[in-house]
Amino acid sequence: EYLPSFTPIAADLKKKTATVCVRAKVVEAYTNGAEALNIKVAKGSLLASGMYVGNGSKGAQVSSIDKTNASYDTVTIAAQFGANLSVGDVLFEATAVGGTTPKAVANSALYERAKIESGIVLVALLMRAFEIEPDKLVVPFHAKDKANMPHFQFNE
Repeated sequence: EYLPSFTPIAADLKKKTATVCVRAKVVEAYTNGAEALNIKVAKGSLLASGMYVGNGSKGAQVSSIDKTNASYDTVTIAAQFGANLSVGDVLFEATAVGGTTPKAVANSALYERAKIESGIVLVALLMRAFEIEPDKLVVPFHAKDKANMPHFQFNE
């Protein structure tokens, strides 16, 4: 598998490490409720079973992901999310089930697509970019990423 170009990355330039920021864009409105345990997200989210996802105020744990639909992936969560979600909302991998804190916050982006391999992988990062069209990105940036990236200009 490959990470697409312009994937959000949390780079530590002192330690020379780069962490992928797992993000998912909601493609169908989700109404919170005890029986509402499925969230439809865009393809290519990198979400996995057992992860916590959040939107900055609420969250849930991912139970499973159904990738059989050609247009979207269906994320099944362990319990209700706790908030309604609109089309276009961006979810992030969270540190806890509450969904308030991202596991990683982007400060750069992947320059070109990169093959996912174990061990040391060399990647080129963008540290400044202008005229970014968020709707054209495979992996979206969350508002917390954008606030941490003053040298990136998102056209919104």
